[in-house]
Amino acid sequence: MHPHLFHLGPVTLQTYGAVAALGLVLAMVLAARNARVTGLEEDAVWSACLVAIVGTLVVSRIVLVSENLRAFRLYPLLILTLPTVTRFGLAVSVLSGVAYAMYRRLPLRILGDAVAPAAMLLASFLHFGDLMAGNDVGSATTGVFGRLVPSMHSANGIGSHPVALYSAVAHLLIAALGVWYLPRRRHAGEVLGGTVMLAAAARFLIDCLRPAPIEVGTVFAGLRFDQYLLLCIVVSGGALLLQSKEHQRAI
Repeated sequence: MHPHLFHLGPVTLQTYGAVAALGLVLAMVLAARNARVTGLEEDAVWSACLVAIVGTLVVSRIVLVSENLRAFRLYPLLILTLPTVTRFGLAVSVLSGVAYAMYRRLPLRILGDAVAPAAMLLASFLHFGDLMAGNDVGSATTGVFGRLVPSMHSANGIGSHPVALYSAVAHLLIAALGVWYLPRRRHAGEVLGGTVMLAAAARFLIDCLRPAPIEVGTVFAGLRFDQYLLLCIVVSGGALLLQSKEHQRAI
């Protein structure tokens, strides 16, 4: 793994940050390209993406500072520059993007179709950054892929599942599928619903290769609360697909 891209005197460029920045730029370019395909204004889509990104970064920094007040007082710059996005930040990014779209009176389903593949592309780069930084290591395995991630038991032929790599590949494939299907869709919301459904399903399956959190117990039938939440998201994505089709037939 290569957590540091290079050192230039006292300055160290983190690999995760560089990969995330590249993914963000490419995702914005893809969102603009998809805007042209769906007939939306590129500037409006760019602005919606920027509002969502700013909301994510600001709220994530606030949550990090509130959870690490003592460390923030000692190392404020370090805490503010941590490459971390909290769940609250992700939620605010969606809410802020939707709020801006409603303010600009953009059709939400069409906007979702344009932005969903770009979001998957960004997620793919973020997971690849985790892989390069040595983060998001999965459970132990003796398989071939376990040799990709260093482990203290590597000498015994035991490695760890590179779940960050699995996630990066899965999200990249979902993004490619969305880009391919976007000009072929028959109704608004189809790409968005399919992307949400596939992304949640991929996360559910890949989570099976991650070590179970110690503090989280099973809720029912051997599944955790977050796994049930992912199943609900899968159903929601499928419901969006069916709802869009029924709406199109009614028209």
